[in-house]
Amino acid sequence: MTTSTIKFQEIAAWAIAEEKDARALFECVALLGLEGKWIRLSAAQQRAIMGANVFGKKEFCIGEDGELRVAHSVAFGQDKEIIYYTLADVQRAIAAPGLTNISN
Repeated sequence: MTTSTIKFQEIAAWAIAEEKDARALFECVALLGLEGKWIRLSAAQQRAIMGANVFGKKEFCIGEDGELRVAHSVAFGQDKEIIYYTLADVQRAIAAPGLTNISN
């Protein structure tokens, strides 16, 4: 049996804005040149950037056009479904009490 380790993207402290919201995530990704790349952020990194753990361990990609795509595992991890979200969707997920991540 093989095991895999989830790799999280490292985020430099200088790229994290003081304001904790969804816009800060988009700015951080742009500053680090990560637009168009599929990445994962640890829960601690998500809280540092947005003030909440929005994506859990899911991979996401922010395109150069500002489009946010999140990969949801289906079929016991054998396939992925890509769901598109807006900046407003992420803001609502951050603001919703008791919501653990964007897919809830």
